[in-house]
Amino acid sequence: KHTHIMTTTTTVKGATIITTHEGHDLIEAVLIGKGRKLDCWKKANGNYSVSLENIDAAIWGNGNKVLRIYELGATEFFAYWDKKLNEWK
Repeated sequence: KHTHIMTTTTTVKGATIITTHEGHDLIEAVLIGKGRKLDCWKKANGNYSVSLENIDAAIWGNGNKVLRIYELGATEFFAYWDKKLNEWK
């Protein structure tokens, strides 16, 4: 069975959010703002892997330095995401 995959890009003040859903399931989310990037994806076990990166705006998407990698359950992930969005927008 084929599930529709949809990617959406949203800007909230100074932050950019790129989300990818498979059906109603959030499978990947990227948050960019204030020289930082969160690159998150849903793992097979239902948790989210979260990579916090330092980005060089001049070479966006290249030369990123990974600062930390977390694995968070869904509830913790969404709370963390909301906190970072509020900090970065």
